[in-house]
Amino acid sequence: MNSNEERLVAKFNTHKPEFINLLGGSVESVSITPPSCIYKFIIGNEYCHSIDIVQGGFVSAMLDAAMSHAAYAVEKGVIGISTIEMSTHYMAPTRAGKVIASGRVISESYKIAFLEGELHDFSGELTATSKSTVKITRKR
Repeated sequence: MNSNEERLVAKFNTHKPEFINLLGGSVESVSITPPSCIYKFIIGNEYCHSIDIVQGGFVSAMLDAAMSHAAYAVEKGVIGISTIEMSTHYMAPTRAGKVIASGRVISESYKIAFLEGELHDFSGELTATSKSTVKITRKR
């Protein structure tokens, strides 16, 4: 990571929403080119059903966080990301413990971006994928 990317990681980890803290989340890395973000989450059993399987809404939230933060890394003028549409595909159960969510910008215009994400468990198994279309708000 370069110094701008390190500053983004520090900013994202300092000013994160409370739900990220609840899910034990922190940004591990950010890339400006190509725009991407990697989050680490430590999920407790309180966010699970069937003993240790993470509830699907939390899986989607983790993927959404990684993808939207990748869009924030595109350039300094981005001040807001609003999800227009998002789909999540569950490949395998996501179990409590450490998981890694990665998000990347596939394509973007001035107001719209197309994003993709993946969630892997600690062993590296792919447990979920996601695609999203977002509206970008920029400084005037």
